Amino acid sequence: MPLSPGLPEDAEDISLRGFNKSVGPLYSLPDDGGPPRLGFVVAEKHMNAAGTVHGGMLMALADVSMGRTSRLIAEAEIGSTVALSCDFLAPGRLGDLIE
Repeated sequence: MPLSPGLPEDAEDISLRGFNKSVGPLYSLPDDGGPPRLGFVVAEKHMNAAGTVHGGMLMALADVSMGRTSRLIAEAEIGSTVALSCDFLAPGRLGDLIE
């Protein structure tokens, strides 16, 4: 299946099951020698009534990203989010690549 427009060719779909598959696709993006990056291309299902990305979707990406990073650093197989809060800086729009 071709990747969404706006995604690098070597982006990898990490939405294999459960919640991530429902809200995704979420992608592991090429790191280009920097820290690991995750993202998604905004689809209609990610939008709120105001026509921007739903804050819950942005927080889901943050939660998945932080969970994967903390498990990687701790060399742990599992982990759970205890608390997460977020302040939004700008709206995401349909078709945007959000990292």
